[in-house]
Amino acid sequence: MKTDYGLRILISMQKENNKAVRGSIQKIITAGDLSETLKISYLYLMKFMKDLRRAGIVYSIQGSKGGFALCKAGENITVYDVVRAVEGNVEIFPCCHRNSTAKCMEECPYDEAGQCGIYIMLRAMEEDITRKMKTTTIADLCRMEEKGSEDKNMDTMPFEVIDFRTANL
Repeated sequence: MKTDYGLRILISMQKENNKAVRGSIQKIITAGDLSETLKISYLYLMKFMKDLRRAGIVYSIQGSKGGFALCKAGENITVYDVVRAVEGNVEIFPCCHRNSTAKCMEECPYDEAGQCGIYIMLRAMEEDITRKMKTTTIADLCRMEEKGSEDKNMDTMPFEVIDFRTANL
């Protein structure tokens, strides 16, 4: 859920930048405007802005004309960057990160991860998801939203979409 909010915030900021004709200068957006546009409470929004600022994704400007702006273009901000900023370490399946959960080690009947078919599958899936997060940008998500209302064809996505109902895994 945190990732969803972080992405929504940045997509909204990128869309505002796309509307503005200001060359390479990023548009300054107030937290109040973001809160209202995204229907997120102001205090909750500010928690995300703090995380995004610490990660170097946005910067803040103080004063009456202050607000937040993207540190770089949406083409240079990946989904992975956002996940790391708002969630911390990217660990989709705890089993794949033996150091992150002692309980998994205690409950696992296998001495080595290479013996476990579930581990092998989850590790491959996590690597694929991480690769896609590292190659999908905020600008890509904006383009998907623009096309979304007119084009529901999954072939237009910037990554391969697997239909698990028919895939041979």
